[in-house]
Amino acid sequence: MEICKEEMCTGCSACMNICPKKAISMTSNALGKSIPKIDDNKCISCELCKRKCPIINKVKKNDVKKVFAAWSKETIDQQLCSSGGIATCFSRFILENKGVVFGATLENKKPKHISIKNKDELNKLCGSKYVQSEIGYSYSEVKQYLISGKKVLFVGTPCQIAGLKSFLEKDYENLLLIDLICHGVPPFEYLKEHLDTLCKGWDNVTFRGKYDFKLTVYKNNQIKKQYNYLDDEYYKAFYEGLIFRDNCYKCEYACPQRCSDITIGDFWGLDKKSLKNEYDGRISVALINTDKGLEFFYNASDMIYYEERNINEPFCEEQTNLIRPSSVHKDRNIFEYYYLKKSFDKAVMKTSLAKQLRVQKVKRIFKKNTIIKKIYYYFR
Repeated sequence: MEICKEEMCTGCSACMNICPKKAISMTSNALGKSIPKIDDNKCISCELCKRKCPIINKVKKNDVKKVFAAWSKETIDQQLCSSGGIATCFSRFILENKGVVFGATLENKKPKHISIKNKDELNKLCGSKYVQSEIGYSYSEVKQYLISGKKVLFVGTPCQIAGLKSFLEKDYENLLLIDLICHGVPPFEYLKEHLDTLCKGWDNVTFRGKYDFKLTVYKNNQIKKQYNYLDDEYYKAFYEGLIFRDNCYKCEYACPQRCSDITIGDFWGLDKKSLKNEYDGRISVALINTDKGLEFFYNASDMIYYEERNINEPFCEEQTNLIRPSSVHKDRNIFEYYYLKKSFDKAVMKTSLAKQLRVQKVKRIFKKNTIIKKIYYYFR
């Protein structure tokens, strides 16, 4: 039995969480995309999976009520977080009020959603992952906390928020949903395969934050490899929209109406000179989508600098995914064809990105190698 069309499945895992017989597991297809698999021996044909699927049963979206430019007052947040660090501030506020925060981390070399209950764990959730995280049974765990009366903050991509809303079916006053402005998510298999070629035994990777727009690979807390986003096969392929899931290119959540209480991301297109408080660092945009979201924002506002902006300002070409989904790259079919036959890196280098990557790599070698420089300038 197919729950929804495979090409539209977001891998949100709502079906797996709702199944009363644990007959559904998330597996990967040939292209690495996570999809639900039903064990026919366990299935009782209750069709709860179909009734909870957000692709079949659309979740409510809201018009944006207010827009803020915001950034954390904490210097450490400004340094380590991908944009203005307000997700960390909101998480800190929830934890100080004895709540629970759910977000994505890299655990045992695998991106997954986890829950944290104290501020010492906040660093686990910092930074952009640039890959799809595994939800596991997080939705079921969220429901248990909500029923017990705990305040819960859940941060994820719009499709993960939609999956949780569909699973819960009703709104809870003690639940706050924050979605990220998402460009699209590649399957984790791509990143893992790429990192394995760069560094055997790697145990962490970052894309933003302290080393902004650099793929930084760690082993035992030591930097082993670091490449500019233009120099690296994975980062370049992500940046150019070559490697997202099929459904990302038709994403129904990449639009001005939002399915969360608050939407956050980089405030691309912001004229910093127009700010009342001068600040030259990274700045978050916060779209307030519900009354609950607005109340929470003001309650947590002591932790952040913020300025209200024109409600239409974020909906611009610099912030494309608030208007429409990412476009399908012209060489996507070429990438998929060679990925099935060769490897991730080789498949990327069969596309039009190869020329740009080679040029960047030559420039990098040239820049580092003083002998080549001297020869060049001698014969110039």
